Amino acid sequence: MSFSLDRFQLGDIITGKIIKLEPTDVLVDFYTDQLAYVPLLELSLNEIQSPEEAAAK
Repeated sequence: MSFSLDRFQLGDIITGKIIKLEPTDVLVDFYTDQLAYVPLLELSLNEIQSPEEAAAK
């Protein structure tokens, strides 16, 4: 499966697998050709201090 931004629309829920937690972002496998880094600010609609907090909410 190749990754293409035009496959997604605002509000889509995308399933992925967390590969690595880092202090400011998370490495995620969205089951495409490439892994993606998701910044801490984009992990939750709530203000969080760590990636682990996003998983707990």
